[in-house]
Amino acid sequence: MLERIRVYARAVARFLEARSPEERRKRGHHAFALLLVAGVAIVKYVTGLTDERAPFTLYVLAVAAASARGGLESGLVATLASILAAGIGPAAAPSRLLFAVEGLMTALVVSTVRSSVGMREAQLRGAEETIANLKARERHAQQLDAARRREWEEYRQAVARGQAALQGVADDARRQLGALESLTDPSLNPLGGDEMVTELLDRLRRAVGADGVALVQPGGQGAAVVTAGALEPAAGPIDTAGQPLAQGRVAVVHNDPARVAQLSALQWPDTVTSLLVVPVLHDGQVWSTIEVVSERSRQVSDWDVALARVAADRLAVLVVQGRALASRAS
Repeated sequence: MLERIRVYARAVARFLEARSPEERRKRGHHAFALLLVAGVAIVKYVTGLTDERAPFTLYVLAVAAASARGGLESGLVATLASILAAGIGPAAAPSRLLFAVEGLMTALVVSTVRSSVGMREAQLRGAEETIANLKARERHAQQLDAARRREWEEYRQAVARGQAALQGVADDARRQLGALESLTDPSLNPLGGDEMVTELLDRLRRAVGADGVALVQPGGQGAAVVTAGALEPAAGPIDTAGQPLAQGRVAVVHNDPARVAQLSALQWPDTVTSLLVVPVLHDGQVWSTIEVVSERSRQVSDWDVALARVAADRLAVLVVQGRALASRAS
């Protein structure tokens, strides 16, 4: 007997088992409606709010609450349950139909309002989602715009740096061309006397940014020195033997006054810290030298050496002239 009851119970449980989330939700609403009706019945019984002339008092509230929660179906369930709970007995027979209509109308009105409110809420949620999407798109667009602005600013700065670098190269090229044209000026003939030589040396000094420059010309009657610039060597013996320069070689001293005094053939002031010595060649031999000096520490560039060589090549005619005069005197 008990085994049959268990079989029947399992069969009923399988029959009543919800097969989908929607079905479970509906059954939950129906159960809530039944609980409301049972609650109203208990309240009426406990408080004594029972009137044979109005047996369905307060049950309409249960119908309205059930309809508000579960819709028209839950309202109908609550109406039927209320009829069963309060409409038992011959005294309640005339009121059943009236309450059934009242419950049905209440369920329709409340479910309609519920549906309208649900639609409004859905529309509101959709509008909020749309607004959120628009805001997200706006933020994304602002981020893209900021990224494009940064890229454009970086590109503009890179172009500006490139233009500045090219302008610097062009300015350097113009300065170098001007210095080269100044040293190779055909109107400046070193054979025109010491004034021409001094002018050529001064142009070399300005071109390399030095403080002083001198041409040392050893000869049979002593060494001749032609200087240009603010710095001049002191009078005294000239030691050209201390400059063993081979063909094509130069001597450079940076920030070393003692080394300047050792390599220079002249007696420059103690404040001189940098020295450039360039040979003046004739027949592959060093006959004269050009000394370029500075009081401040400076790095001699290859361009400075090239300009000094150009000046040395122009002054080589003095060596040729001096050798010719020496040959005629001998």
